[in-house]
Amino acid sequence: MSEELIMKNKVIDSIRMEAYICFKNYILWLILGVVLLLSIISIYTSNNVIKGNEIEINGVAAEEIFTEVNPQKADEFYYWCEDIISGDFLIVFTIIFAALIAGKDYSSGYIKTIINAKNRQYYFVSKLVILILYITMMLIATFLATVICNIFFLKTGSLGTFSSYIRMLIMQFILNVTVGALVEMIVFIAKKQIVALIAPMVYYLFFSSMLYSIINKFIKTMEFDISKYTIFGAPKYLVGDLSNSILMREAIVLIIYLIIIIFISFEGIRRSEI
Repeated sequence: MSEELIMKNKVIDSIRMEAYICFKNYILWLILGVVLLLSIISIYTSNNVIKGNEIEINGVAAEEIFTEVNPQKADEFYYWCEDIISGDFLIVFTIIFAALIAGKDYSSGYIKTIINAKNRQYYFVSKLVILILYITMMLIATFLATVICNIFFLKTGSLGTFSSYIRMLIMQFILNVTVGALVEMIVFIAKKQIVALIAPMVYYLFFSSMLYSIINKFIKTMEFDISKYTIFGAPKYLVGDLSNSILMREAIVLIIYLIIIIFISFEGIRRSEI
């Protein structure tokens, strides 16, 4: 048996093992269930706000918790899909899942028994593949949530074009894979699950916009926006009626980041002392 075939078989075996552990674990299904439930609740509350039915959760208006409402597009099925799939909470759950799946072996100490100098690359590849599977399932779950809501109470009139859904799903897939890979890289470098879980989430939700604004103020060019060229600045450029050139720019930026992250992660886990 050739060395290339042996390597291929080891990668496949590693992926199978990770997939078995992941899909048998309740965490995956719990996260997907929460994503599905939050998607339905978000759509339901937004739809009620549009219709003039105010809903409060612990004294806070529901639309302030879940999503901004655009009444002009409320009859478009695509609008609801984009509103949910492009929402912040999907990125948050990608961060959570990536930190859990990449960090569980470090936090438990099991990493010392399953990794050695010869198979570290297979271990990294398997984590990345499981992340991709999760993101695919997450996007399917949110799309199904929108379909369920449309059947029972949205009843939108316009479905939009098939190509618009494909573009949106591809861009959100690339974005979430890049975010998840970044979190896994932090786990592999820091060897701390909690660091990879909290740091990206806090930065994305509370500090990224402020930092980009400060940087833009130092750059004396009106047309320049640093967030266009960052991972956590990309989400706001992936919604609305965007031109192909903008989407292509964001796709290229995210893919470049993804390639760099994969390389750093691969080298980091291959060379690190565990």
